Amino acid sequence: MILTQDEGLSFFKMYLPLLHFAYSRKHYVNFNKFKSTGIRDKIVAQKILFDKIQLIDEYLSKVKLNDKTVKDIFEIKKHRKSKFIILKHLSQYSVFMDMNNRNKLYGVIGLTDEFFEILPFFPIMIHGVIFNFRNKLVCDGLITNENIQFGPGIRKDLNREYKELKAKKGVSLIL
Repeated sequence: MILTQDEGLSFFKMYLPLLHFAYSRKHYVNFNKFKSTGIRDKIVAQKILFDKIQLIDEYLSKVKLNDKTVKDIFEIKKHRKSKFIILKHLSQYSVFMDMNNRNKLYGVIGLTDEFFEILPFFPIMIHGVIFNFRNKLVCDGLITNENIQFGPGIRKDLNREYKELKAKKGVSLIL
């Protein structure tokens, strides 16, 4: 599952200026140039933002936004930045397991593409950020993956762990 087209447009209209603001703390580049930069610069911006989350408050004090956009940005403060294993793709979401807190599963949706369309295989270990956006749990799409392939034994253990956690705690669809 992915965001609707309108939600996706709203997400990028909200998130790219915020990333640019964070990026501009270390590198000067105008917004139009930043929009056209590659993924690496946006991952650098993501790191700056989530390593110093108070930048959100600074950003909000400097820009004039509508209430809905302000609410969307405040939700980012409740983020989870971690190493995740994407265990599987279901029709409603992809299942993320936080490697720093292995007793929790998250049901995460894509922004414009389903995770199975952009990632080569499951399970897969990634570094990324998840947060709430309009009552849905999303990944900002700025992920890097570990070059690790899980063997049959590990896949079996992960599947067992998934089933146990799902039965005991369910899958969180919001932070």
